[in-house]
Parts: sequence; structure tokens; C-alpha cells
Amino acid sequence: MRLITISKIDRWSKSNNLEKLVESLKDERDEIRKAAALSLGHIGDSSVLDVLIYALDNDPNAFVKKDIEKAINSIKTKYPILIGKNIFNENIESLNIQTAYSVNVKYGS
Repeated sequence: MRLITISKIDRWSKSNNLEKLVESLKDERDEIRKAAALSLGHIGDSSVLDVLIYALDNDPNAFVKKDIEKAINSIKTKYPILIGKNIFNENIESLNIQTAYSVNVKYGS
């Protein structure tokens, strides 16, 4: 097994290496899992939400869980229309309609 260090986490974060950061969530050291979670939150890619939620539910350390929660919230802030209930009503089926509305509201089109 390779030794994961904080400097590697930093490099992976700067290069948006999601695979390595997700792998680091399984590290035995709390500080590595915390750094990986925060890096994933900073990158903000919604594709890692399921992994972060799994980590939140299964990590044994309360302090790591707080940082995982921060990462999840950071991603949710970047993609509010895609997560949870939509802002119209429960009957909208098309993600394209939601996305178009989000763009129009944000940019005033």
C-alpha cells in the first residue's frame, strides 16, 4: 500500500484527481480522510456526493465527519437546483427545464 501524505492530497486537489481523493477517504489516518474530504468539497464535483455521504455514514471519527459534512454542503451550495427538491414543484420531470430555469435566473436571460 502506498503512503498517502497531505502533500499528495494537495497535489491531487490542485489537479482535480477525484479518483485518488476518493481513495484517500478510506485511509486509516483521520487527518488524511479530513484533507481528502475538504479537497473534494473544494473541487465541488457533484459526482462524488454519494461517496461522501457513504463516508459520512461510516467514518468512525466525529471530527472527520464534520469535515465530510462541510464538503457535502459545499457541493450542494454549488448545485442547489440538482440536489434535493426542485424549486418548482414535485411534478417537474425534466432536468433540462430545471437547468434552463437556473441559468435564466442566474444570468437574467
